[in-house]
Amino acid sequence: MLADAFVTSKTKNANSFNDIAQSDGADFWKAIQGPIFSRLYNNGSKGNYGYILNENKVLGVARLRQVRVKADSCKFHDKFIKRNLTHQCYAAYTVDQEDQGLFGLRSSNIYTADAWNHIPARTTGTSNHRGMVSQYGGGGYVQLLTRNATRTMDILEELKRNSWINRGTRAVFFDLLVYNPNINLFCHLCLLAEYPSSGGVIPSAVIRAVELIQYTSIFDYITLACELVFTLIVIIQIIECTIKIIREKHLFLLDAWNLINLISIILSLIYIIHEFLFHFSTRKHLNQLLQIETDYPNFNNLFTLKLNLNFYLGLTLALTWLKIFKYLNLNQTMLLLNKTISTCLNELIAFTCIFVIIFLTYAQFGWLFFGRYLTEWRSFSRSIFTLFRMIIGDFDFYAMLNIDEYLGPFFLFSYIYFVYFVLLNMFLAVINQTYSQIVSDTTLQTYQIQGFLKRTHVAGIKSDRNENSGQAKTNHDGENMKPNADHSDKKSDIMTKLSYDEYLILNQYVDQIESQITDYINKIEEVLNDLDELHETTSDRKEILSKISTKLRS
Repeated sequence: MLADAFVTSKTKNANSFNDIAQSDGADFWKAIQGPIFSRLYNNGSKGNYGYILNENKVLGVARLRQVRVKADSCKFHDKFIKRNLTHQCYAAYTVDQEDQGLFGLRSSNIYTADAWNHIPARTTGTSNHRGMVSQYGGGGYVQLLTRNATRTMDILEELKRNSWINRGTRAVFFDLLVYNPNINLFCHLCLLAEYPSSGGVIPSAVIRAVELIQYTSIFDYITLACELVFTLIVIIQIIECTIKIIREKHLFLLDAWNLINLISIILSLIYIIHEFLFHFSTRKHLNQLLQIETDYPNFNNLFTLKLNLNFYLGLTLALTWLKIFKYLNLNQTMLLLNKTISTCLNELIAFTCIFVIIFLTYAQFGWLFFGRYLTEWRSFSRSIFTLFRMIIGDFDFYAMLNIDEYLGPFFLFSYIYFVYFVLLNMFLAVINQTYSQIVSDTTLQTYQIQGFLKRTHVAGIKSDRNENSGQAKTNHDGENMKPNADHSDKKSDIMTKLSYDEYLILNQYVDQIESQITDYINKIEEVLNDLDELHETTSDRKEILSKISTKLRS
């Protein structure tokens, strides 16, 4: 809703913020004094001042912040110096070229005397911001708006009249903080107008919503209980992991699951530390920030802590879900999958190297060839992202065709040929061949399932055997024993302890053992036959030798 109110809304005399295009700042001032001013001050209505869409409370006042570059931060070529095409040269924004001095006609300013002085990032309390063109620092030239609509309009008119936005401007930020008590969310609205050195304007908007006031409902207290349990589990895992490292030493790092477990523990500790920092920072600074009315309340540190908190929580949960694959080896299908990946891992690494070489080649080719014409190819990183989009079929063929009717289609079709028809099919062929070999391997057994079943049922079976052996000892002196009945009772008892799927697995395993035993018996019989034949030939030789010896004696 905030995006509709500030980014895309229009008035009769002004377009929306997304429609600004003129580099002299005229469109920017129209958008600020038009739809943005109208939403911020509710069309001048005094009764609803400070509320956006009647539900979102404005915290403090809004803020304008400008980032500039120095005059003569670049040099013209010698052939253009004598022509005097322009008086000064303004380079693209970098930290080294950022202007930090005074500028403008400060003597004629009544409401905006501080807007022409540079304020460093440590004073503004703002972190770096990455836009569409560059990454901008947290300092700059700051102008605060007021809670009075007339005074704010006078400030905007004075900034416009004295050319606060000029050729040295590279970015202008409009920052606003609101709070919605219905959903308990704090929202930071940042409208950014970038003025690149090539001319024009690139508008963009970032809206961040976080929950700073915690533990206000029953569900929040349930979440608190889960967090305490999570902390206890992490402490137990740290103790177990420490014991395992001491026992196994360097062998601990040779197991991939141990590494994953160690990384998840480290991320969990980072998350817990951020949780404590966020909790105490909120209790310390939130009340002070909420009392600010005539200044811009800087929630940047609290917002950054909360977003980092969610980031580390997401990584921890991702690794936790990944650890489930370790226990899914109990399933034969998952065991085949893991065995296939581990078997063809070397081939996949070699294939990945080939894929990266070809992929980066096309990324650099597209960046150099299309970067001057198409925005999606204007940098090497964006070219890589564009190639990934082309893999799923998201590309603009006619834009490439308009640039060059020969090289454009050649680039597209050659990329599709090598990536779609060659590399991806090679990838599938490697996995398919390895999977076929694993499936056809009769020696592959679900050892994890066997171990699990042995651990869970061997105790019960041993107890049954001990009971039966005790009965056998008591009945050894002459009592009648019923082995068939005892055997059927034992079998029925085991069947009740096993599920149907576990019984089928054990039955399959027994069949395979029987087939192997049969093979061994056949081999033994062949050896015995060979020995019999050798014995017969040996006895025949002895008879012949005895006859020869008798003849010689006679």
